[in-house]
Parts: sequence; structure tokens; C-alpha cells
Amino acid sequence: MWKDYDLPSFVMIEGKKFEIKTDWKNIIDIFECFNDENLTKYEKLDCLLDLFYKDYEKIIDGKQALDYLYLFINGNRKEEQTKSQKTSGVELKLVDWQKDLPLIIPPVNKVLGYDVREKKRLHWWTFLGAFNEITECTFKAYVGIRYKIAKHKKLEDFEKEIYRTHKQEIDIKNNVAQYDNFDDEDILMKIAREKNTLFIE
Repeated sequence: MWKDYDLPSFVMIEGKKFEIKTDWKNIIDIFECFNDENLTKYEKLDCLLDLFYKDYEKIIDGKQALDYLYLFINGNRKEEQTKSQKTSGVELKLVDWQKDLPLIIPPVNKVLGYDVREKKRLHWWTFLGAFNEITECTFKAYVGIRYKIAKHKKLEDFEKEIYRTHKQEIDIKNNVAQYDNFDDEDILMKIAREKNTLFIE
């Protein structure tokens, strides 16, 4: 539906146009909602769609609405498990958007040439593009250390020192996420597919 050269602002669901909230800060709020352990799966689904769609209560096809949300967040790319992930049932979690945001913003600013916090609105795809171009910085160093620890690889001496002095910032909850039948994303999709009445009550 979307072209990579576009900055989409709406989706078409069952022939109807629905505006979406595209600002990067809104997507960060979506990550926070998705990771909120105090919300039930139904509350989480309601929260996600409310944050992403301007008139989500009018949407009938909840599964398609959620599909578009995930596609948008992933920059118009469908995420698929690699063969090794399917075999091992394991995916590394290397970024915690809420915790890492203070470390992510400075290098993103450097790529874009301005402070994203000063912009009234900045499309998520623009932010994501800059994020993907981040080069050497504190955030990259922390991610590299997380990867080595999760894969049980030996840290260099300078990495050991960084980890020793910044352990609290580097450690993230659930560094290794398990793929199973109770994956949050799968459950939300199932609820959206089977309980579409949630969107028309």
C-alpha cells in the first residue's frame, strides 16, 4: 500500500480512509504501551490502536488495523523470523526504546542536523531512517556489549570497563526474548482477529 518514498499519513481499511498519528514521539508512546505489564491484553490492544489511529473506534477490522500499525513502525518492512530464530526459538532484544531514548536522541540529532525534540512534528519514518544511520556513539557501544553478553562472547578490556561503570544503563529486562505461543504480539493479533466486536461496541 505504501511507497518507500512516501511519508504516509493514512491507511485504507475495508475501503475507508483512516488517518494515523505519525509523529515519532507518538510511536515511542506506543512502545511504552506495548511494554506496560499493568495492562491486560485487551487494554493493550485498545491503547495501541487509540495511539495510532485518530478514529480507531470506527475501525471494524482490528487485525488489519494492527497489521498496519506493525508495518508502519517497522518502516514499511514486514518482520520475519530468521531460520536460526525459528530453530532456536530465541530473539535477542538489544534496544529498550524507553530506557535508551536519552542515548538515541543525540546521534539521531547528529544525523538529521537538528534537535528532534524542537520539532512540533517529525514523521516516524524520518526518525527511523536517521536511527538506522547512527554510527559510533555511546548507544552503539551499549548495544554491542548487550549483544556480546547475550551471545556469551568475551568482552574486550575496554568493554569490560564500560560495562562495570555503566551496568545499570546497559542491562535491559528480557535481553533474550523467547518466541512461543504466548508471544504478546501473537496474542494481540489473535484478539484483534477473533474479537472484532471490540471495535464496534
